[in-house]
Amino acid sequence: MHRYVNAEWRRRRRLEALSQHYRFALSRLPKALFNSIYAHGHASLGMLVAKDGTLLGLCMRPPIFMGCEGELCLQLNDVNGHPLYRIVFSIVGERHHRIVIGCLQGPNGDHARDVVRALTRNLHGMRPKQLMLSLVYAFAPHYGIEQMVAISNDAHPLRRAGRPLHSDYDAFWSEQHGNAIDGGWYALPSSQAHKSEADVPSHHRSAFRRREALRLQAEQLLGHALGHFAPGVEEPLVQEQPASYKPLQNFRETSWAS
Repeated sequence: MHRYVNAEWRRRRRLEALSQHYRFALSRLPKALFNSIYAHGHASLGMLVAKDGTLLGLCMRPPIFMGCEGELCLQLNDVNGHPLYRIVFSIVGERHHRIVIGCLQGPNGDHARDVVRALTRNLHGMRPKQLMLSLVYAFAPHYGIEQMVAISNDAHPLRRAGRPLHSDYDAFWSEQHGNAIDGGWYALPSSQAHKSEADVPSHHRSAFRRREALRLQAEQLLGHALGHFAPGVEEPLVQEQPASYKPLQNFRETSWAS
């Protein structure tokens, strides 16, 4: 892999990051969850109910077609299993682990902005990328991980390969109170800041409560999977809905390649 996660990494560092991630995943993830992600290509976490009543699926999967940006993908799907948003990261380090985020991306194409606007409305005004980052923040304390860094625009491996980035990573990490550090990273705070209801104008508090409830439900689905994942068993927030599933071999590169 001549480019991987951070364009400034040399070959030895790329190899170390790969082996460190899989040593962590093999030893810390529930065996059934590991197998569903890396052997079968899909681990469904459950379903969320959007504002308009439609269902959104959460899943974990390997970073198909985005293998240079990390080793674990958290993905938000529509009810048919089509990807809407994803965040890709790896867990590196030996004694003291840290999360390195290499990708946070939504839909591409001519109608991408319209899709994101509609999805934001369906999340009660919560930006999808904010939800995805919240899930990584929910993942970290489950394993006692306190350090989190995210890739900068300049160090992104696809940027160095001459491919355009569809997101301004630097702006978003700065907005999340991240600080640019050496090595092409942004150091993110150890915990995510959330507004309280008192910080929100009274006429927006109802929407705020719905946003927070949705975010907490998503984090609970993730926490349940990290605690005792059961492959093929769904615990959706709306009962008797089919799980979104697409076999690994059925994915086409044109579906959501970054």
